[in-house]
Amino acid sequence: MKLSSFKKHSLIVIIYAFVLQYMNISLVVDGMNVLYPALEKAHGWTPMKIGTATSAAVFIALIMAIVFGTLFMKFGVKKIMIPSVLLLGIDVIVMGNTSDFTTFAITMTLLQVLTVPAMVGSIAICANWFKKGRGKILGIVTIGAPAASATFVAIGTSVVLSSGYEYFYSVYGGIIIVIAIIGAVLLHDRPEDLGLFPDGAEKADYVIEPPKKTSAWTMIKMFRNKEMWLISFSWGFIFLMMTGIMANAIPRFLEVGIPIEQAISFFSIAAVLGMGASYFWGWLDDKISTPVTCAIFSLNYIVGSICFLYGSSENMALAFGGVLVIALTTGGMPNLQPSLQAWVYGREEFVPTLRYTGTIHNLFRAMAFAVSGYIVTTFGSYDVMYKIFIGLSIASLVLFLFIRKSYDPEREGAEPIPMSDNEYKSVS
Repeated sequence: MKLSSFKKHSLIVIIYAFVLQYMNISLVVDGMNVLYPALEKAHGWTPMKIGTATSAAVFIALIMAIVFGTLFMKFGVKKIMIPSVLLLGIDVIVMGNTSDFTTFAITMTLLQVLTVPAMVGSIAICANWFKKGRGKILGIVTIGAPAASATFVAIGTSVVLSSGYEYFYSVYGGIIIVIAIIGAVLLHDRPEDLGLFPDGAEKADYVIEPPKKTSAWTMIKMFRNKEMWLISFSWGFIFLMMTGIMANAIPRFLEVGIPIEQAISFFSIAAVLGMGASYFWGWLDDKISTPVTCAIFSLNYIVGSICFLYGSSENMALAFGGVLVIALTTGGMPNLQPSLQAWVYGREEFVPTLRYTGTIHNLFRAMAFAVSGYIVTTFGSYDVMYKIFIGLSIASLVLFLFIRKSYDPEREGAEPIPMSDNEYKSVS
């Protein structure tokens, strides 16, 4: 009976997290390829002007990552995540119906802030419900990211061209509000809330305690921890590259003579092919150590940056190859980044420690808009950006290989102590 109940409720968790992954990527990454051209056509706002507002918004969001992490610990994930999704839906409607740039900048800021608890919360709940095979579950959930890449730009562009971006974002905001209501009714933070245990186990292999409202990983201890910096910079570089590449893909293709219709078809085809890669990264994560999987993952950005650098209307194979390689990482990114966090710090300390690494990741993501905008304005082309990204990809690969697991410092003393995979599995 317990196993049957677990399957039902855990399926709700998986589906809901999938939907939130789709929503997040569609709004803050791929959605820029719909929003930028629409706003420039409707109001004459240049990509540089929009990008500046977006960068400022992301900088504010990175501060809120610590705030939301603390609120998750104090009140639980659901009580913070669901109201945030509800407010996000309202914000999207307002954003799509304003012609005032100041109002747009405010709604863009709220969008960047409110997607933080949606993204982090969906993964945190999955980490609560699944311990064994966590990589595969996150691999399934994060298929929502490449699914957004496969469909959102094509759907959004089509609707915007036929009915206007105001209509499109009004409808999408309404859908997000419905998603929030469904989550309020059906979602549960932890299996323990229903008398169940992670993975559907018949009994707990750990001492059942209320969710922690404080963490042994204080800010000072986190800043002294080598892994915190390795995770922050390795994934920070990847966040910068992912955002910089995806948010500017359509402008880049137009720059090198590839028609927008062709560019959109590239995204759709590559993203469909990339959906299976999300599960692949989860499978590989469970087969080998998470840091090694992340190092292999970073190789995609070396290849992708080279393809974007040399792809053009005269070399369509490389242009499509660049989109395909990056699409292969769209699902793996929201999977492997939290998986590495849990691998290093454990299930109970996932949210507390993510407050700090997530803030630095958002800082890098914010930099992507400003960096790409500065490069195209200064050099008149995106070429320099891709050359920089090749170097950052190599740096990420090396940093991943230095990451080790850390015990809870409260349980094992002030200094984190590395442990083997078998030791980790016995305590987590």
